Amino acid sequence: MAPSAIPFPLLYLSFAVFASLLLVPPAASSSTPKLPTFPPSSYYHHSLAQRAKHSAARPKPKPKLLYTTHYFPQVLDHFTFQPKGYKLFPQKYLLNSTFWHKGAPIFVYTGNEGDIEWFASNTGFLMDVAPKFHALLVFIEHRFYGESMPFGNGSYKSAETLGYLNSQQALADFAVVIRSLKHNLSSDSSPVVVFGGSYGGMLASWFRLKYPHIAMAALASSAPILQFDDITPWSSFYDAVSQDFKDASLNCYEVIKGSWDELEALSAQKEGLAEISRTFRACKNVQSVDPVWDWLWSAYVYTAMVNYPTEANFMMPLPAYPVEEMCKIIDGFPAGTSKLTRVFGAASLYYNYSQTHKCFELEHAPDSHGLHGWDWQACTEMVMPMNRTEHSMFPPSGFDYKEFAQECKRQFGVMPRPHWITTEFGGKNIELVLKRYGSNIIFSNGMQDPWSRGGVLKNISSSIIALVTQKGAHHVDFRSASKDDPHWLVELRNQEVGILKKRSGACLRCCLVIFAVVSALAVCGPAIYWRFKKTMRLSDSQVSSCPPCACDCPPPLSLLKIAPGLANLSVTDCGSSDPELKKEMEKQFVDLLTEELKLQEAVALEHAHHVNITFGDAKRVATQYQKEAEKCIAATETCEGSRERAEALLRRERKITALWERRARQVGWEEE
Repeated sequence: MAPSAIPFPLLYLSFAVFASLLLVPPAASSSTPKLPTFPPSSYYHHSLAQRAKHSAARPKPKPKLLYTTHYFPQVLDHFTFQPKGYKLFPQKYLLNSTFWHKGAPIFVYTGNEGDIEWFASNTGFLMDVAPKFHALLVFIEHRFYGESMPFGNGSYKSAETLGYLNSQQALADFAVVIRSLKHNLSSDSSPVVVFGGSYGGMLASWFRLKYPHIAMAALASSAPILQFDDITPWSSFYDAVSQDFKDASLNCYEVIKGSWDELEALSAQKEGLAEISRTFRACKNVQSVDPVWDWLWSAYVYTAMVNYPTEANFMMPLPAYPVEEMCKIIDGFPAGTSKLTRVFGAASLYYNYSQTHKCFELEHAPDSHGLHGWDWQACTEMVMPMNRTEHSMFPPSGFDYKEFAQECKRQFGVMPRPHWITTEFGGKNIELVLKRYGSNIIFSNGMQDPWSRGGVLKNISSSIIALVTQKGAHHVDFRSASKDDPHWLVELRNQEVGILKKRSGACLRCCLVIFAVVSALAVCGPAIYWRFKKTMRLSDSQVSSCPPCACDCPPPLSLLKIAPGLANLSVTDCGSSDPELKKEMEKQFVDLLTEELKLQEAVALEHAHHVNITFGDAKRVATQYQKEAEKCIAATETCEGSRERAEALLRRERKITALWERRARQVGWEEE
């Protein structure tokens, strides 16, 4: 029997509790282990668990982040008005305002399925470009991941609690946090650009489509928004992984492809599992061949995704172009070496490049951060069918939706909605549909990333742009810039920055022009109108000897130097009058509210100081305007007085002239 395909993450080591869902019972005709399919971004989970386990054995200080941590009192349910939906939970977000000033752009990272600090530490691109835009950086954690647990330790206990975990609620979370943040910072005019990689990239693009009034643009890196239904061929993911290894070395590809049969044959022998445990340097003898399959499968898939051109420590510490390095290991063994020895050496590059492990835990890896919320999402909305063909270096398999749905029903008591994502966000006929109603989205994909096949690879319109690189890996453009970056990666980031400057710059310039015109009309309009009216009145008179009055008033001070008005810093009532909520969140929420109150107090003091400065500036400018207006009025009155006197003299001269003319005629003068 061919291995069965399962359309959601195999958290085989991290989440043993879910293994029964992922491994469909084999038929009597075969005992071949099943290789899992691989929905977006689930590759983080196993690696995080492995890294947490290793760090627990040898503790290391956490990398210092250039962000401050905050918590937002988020509502549980944005889409109903049931009383239980008003429950609040602390949603974590990170801020960096080093380069920001009011009115400048706000760059928001839409959090993935994991600890937001981990994504912030691996998204150096935003920190690199923030000075160019004077941008405020915000990383918002996804609900039900990291520390943002609506029901604390009981968040994953049942479908009753997990029912609030979905992409639509997450997008609404982001929208509420962004609006509140802009309001409290007195920067409602700041343009917002959302960023995200992998599942976070999917959320970023969907956020732009669902909340265009909040985000003016989105940069979605390695976002497989077309991996649903039958939009993308189901075999594309594993075909891409296989192609990466085949491009590195045809022999490497063939060795891996043939190693599965060799592993299965050895496991069937009497002492086969003991021999496998020795070959793979297992810390404990394996009880079945399944975890060894998983261990190898994981190394190949993850390495293909993070086949970065420079050394990286995203998933695991790895050298530059790790796929090529794996294949060099396989090809470097002497003739006659078994395929299992070769693939073990290759996989060891992924798990032990730092040479710190003497043995490997192939079974019972811990769930270090409770990240298996993705299991729920894969069983409800994130249904991505996958299979493997004969062209793959993995054993071929099909996809059985009925088996998948039954396992979800057994595990969670719910049935999947396989077409919900394309119903909610679209995907079919995307070139036609997005051209009609979408705008200002950058889709970035590298063709060495297996998820690129489910991404947008062609420009859809002048503002929905696809940037594709042949050697790019999974959201490689979001990594920090390095002196060793190849030219194509530098150029890719330059393209992204150029497009963002064009979008955010145009928006900002438009706002400034409108503000400047309105301000100028408000300040100078009455004076211009008065002068225009006076000029028209003088031009209608018959007086030609009095030149028009000139009133040279100095230009007013620029209003851009005057700070914006007072901010509304009132703190929302967090439901303290609700006895049930008060009892439930009393211990953990008091510290949260205390911190937020301290933050609000600091902001209030800053705004009070700002108000004093604003009032002083406004008073000074008003005084100056008053003085200048008085000068203009005095000059105008003088001019008016001179004009009236000139008119009186002119009338007098005309009377005298008429008198002399009559006398001259009386004495005989005749006009020639």
